Amino acid sequence: MPMPEMPSYREVVWNFHDWLDRMQQGAADELGVDRKEVYQKEFLSPRHILDALGGFIMDLTLDKPRSFVVTSDTDPSKAYDMNVYPKIGITCSCPGFIYRNKCKHQERVRQFIDGAISAEQAGIASVKES
Repeated sequence: MPMPEMPSYREVVWNFHDWLDRMQQGAADELGVDRKEVYQKEFLSPRHILDALGGFIMDLTLDKPRSFVVTSDTDPSKAYDMNVYPKIGITCSCPGFIYRNKCKHQERVRQFIDGAISAEQAGIASVKES
């Protein structure tokens, strides 16, 4: 099963904002009240939603990741930590992932997990078992 791409921070915030709007409007429509009333009565208030979202995020990140150390293509003396979360996707400590939220290491580790290439071809120096 292929790993999902990591969404950018902007995508997560936008999707959450859109979801919150739809939930509040849906609650207002169902109750037959103005949307402001739903917000004022703290039914689906941002505080309650954020509490629920925090629990959801904790649930996603509590899954133990598979961890890898990959070597840099440009400088073999450098190595980066990668974590593969079952529900979230792959993270990497390399500059490419930090600045662009994607890197060449992700695709190689995906291919390694899928059995398409060897650990050596993927640039995997070690696998850290959780």
